[in-house]
Amino acid sequence: MGAERLGGRSRSGAAAVVAADSITTLRGVGPATATKLAQLNIRTCGDLLWHLPIRHEDRRQVLALADIVGHGGAEATTGVAVVEVVAHHFVPTGRATAGRSPRARGRGTLQLRVSDGTDQALLWCYGRGYLRTGAPVGTRLLLYARFKARAAGGADGAVAEASEFELHPLRSGAGPESVAWYGRIVPVYPLTKGVTQQMLRRLTLQLPTQASRAAAAARQPDEAEEAPGRFLSPHEALLAMHWPDGFERLALARDSVAFAELTQLQRALVKRQPPPRPIRALAFSRRQAVIDALPFSLTSGQRDALREIDRDLAAPAASDRLLQGDVGCGKTLVALLAACAVVEAGEQVALVVPTELLARQHAATAQRVVAPAGVNVACLVGGSGAGTGVARQQRRHLLAALARGDIDLVVSTQALLREDVAFHRLGLVVVDEQHRFGVAQRRQLRAKGMAADLLLMSATPIPRSLALTVYGDLQLSTIRELPAGRRPVRTHLARMDRLDEVFSRVAAELDNGGQAYLVAPRIGEPEVAAADDSHAPAAHLDVHALADRVSRSPLARFPSGLVHGGLDDEQKSRVMEQFRDGEARVQLATTVVEVGVDIPAATCLVVLSAERFGLATLHQLRGRVGRGAAQAYAFLTYDPALTPGGVARLRAMKQAADGFEIAELDLAQRGPGELLGLRQAGFPELRVADLTGDIELARLARERVHADNRR
Repeated sequence: MGAERLGGRSRSGAAAVVAADSITTLRGVGPATATKLAQLNIRTCGDLLWHLPIRHEDRRQVLALADIVGHGGAEATTGVAVVEVVAHHFVPTGRATAGRSPRARGRGTLQLRVSDGTDQALLWCYGRGYLRTGAPVGTRLLLYARFKARAAGGADGAVAEASEFELHPLRSGAGPESVAWYGRIVPVYPLTKGVTQQMLRRLTLQLPTQASRAAAAARQPDEAEEAPGRFLSPHEALLAMHWPDGFERLALARDSVAFAELTQLQRALVKRQPPPRPIRALAFSRRQAVIDALPFSLTSGQRDALREIDRDLAAPAASDRLLQGDVGCGKTLVALLAACAVVEAGEQVALVVPTELLARQHAATAQRVVAPAGVNVACLVGGSGAGTGVARQQRRHLLAALARGDIDLVVSTQALLREDVAFHRLGLVVVDEQHRFGVAQRRQLRAKGMAADLLLMSATPIPRSLALTVYGDLQLSTIRELPAGRRPVRTHLARMDRLDEVFSRVAAELDNGGQAYLVAPRIGEPEVAAADDSHAPAAHLDVHALADRVSRSPLARFPSGLVHGGLDDEQKSRVMEQFRDGEARVQLATTVVEVGVDIPAATCLVVLSAERFGLATLHQLRGRVGRGAAQAYAFLTYDPALTPGGVARLRAMKQAADGFEIAELDLAQRGPGELLGLRQAGFPELRVADLTGDIELARLARERVHADNRR
């Protein structure tokens, strides 16, 4: 379809030719102006086309001054009027400045008195003293201003005044139609020093001619002209986003560009057709043995997810599926039950997690749950080949067993990507906390087998808009129910200056047999922990300062552990095992405990400086408690100086218990780029499309791309 890339987008037809033109091809752009425009990254006509307005002003109707003011009532209102300058006046602005001439000291602020023949208005020319000569008395002006009504019966007779205005002198005998923006909806652009609105408007008004010339030269259809009839072609839509004929046309143009962007995003996501493979002969006796041994029944969400995964496993081609669900909904169990069916079909399964701590925990869970049903489980982590000769020999034996097919299920980290790791017949790759792994890493994992299925799991529920866009290449399964008997965690907010009260409340819970996580936003240095920081601001409470604070609090009588990302994996595992076994009752930590750690006895969570965390992270941390039968509590502490908006954000977190609702809040507040690392993921940049609001457009784009792939 004849497209070329520019600025992260596909351009075709006229848009592509326009993009190739230097900005100096437009009238009035010399070297000096081109240098100024380059500060806005405008070097070609295509750059100018994509330098979109931040808003538009309706200047289509010329009104009398009295009518403009009357429309606004007591509020300021904008409007267009044709006026004549009837007087100049300098209003003193305070004491004179030493060193300036007497004439300059007494001048003050220029005020223009203008009249439309019936009423008068005052224009305050702050910083625009040049209008004394630029708009002399008797000059006719086309004026666009934000007017404020003046008190009736003023001695000067003016009905309105304005300090925000734009004026254009009219030549003798010329009407307002001689001004380019007269009678139009006018764009307002982002600017930089040396670049004015008038400059950009003058240049963008030349783009339609440039685009028409380019279309004649290109003589090829625009890609988006094949889009559903409700949309404009790309160059037509972009031009309309600068100078629309009406606001309905502007909305259509905006949606057209957004649809084109979302379509490009979908094309970047959708992979080639998955490789074909022989249909598996699935059997479920091992799975049933595991289910029969469980002390509880599967939820309806778990059963539905299993049915969907089984359809993938029985398909004649490899599949990609995202299994999402709230913290504690039982996704890992679903993955292990799916693994049983693959193993019974004579193939191997790899369960990949982001940390060694989580790998060891999942391996222990798999040994307890599926090994009794005849599934041979092993754990392969980065440290398996380090240290003593015995450890290296153990690694060699494990890799040899994996290559022979003696190991059915291996739980590992990115260590699985090493070249010396080979499988006999890998049939399923399960990736836990999939957002911790890049697309390239997932492809590397899949390449370890022949047409292996890929099952991604996320405890951070994906908002519907992102599920339709960023994860448009995946089939989606969702588990919404929590296991029976699970109580919601009660969440409380507290200022940091009430931290001792929070610690006393946690100590009371620990006296009843519970355990507690205390999470700080950063590691810090142990040697700089304050000797007495009882009044330290939140920023000073790193995990080591927190440990010092706890040693002088009601929690000091309970044994504690300290875990953070600065420890090696063996140290982290040892500390967490002590907490799991109850040897430590208080776990001081950073967000290293955010993912996957399962301690049923943990009933309290305290997050310091909660305003520093995203809502999804706070929800993940909150999911570390309440995994047993006892009531659990989360205390989110914040800086007393936090803004009202920041406090409102934490209140929203307190009131929202559902991870899907929190995911939508987090997306709205942080944006998809921050939330999912899109800026580093090689996806087309979205300048117009909004992943939080353009859900319907995203659905249409996805349907179009998938329909194209089926042709």
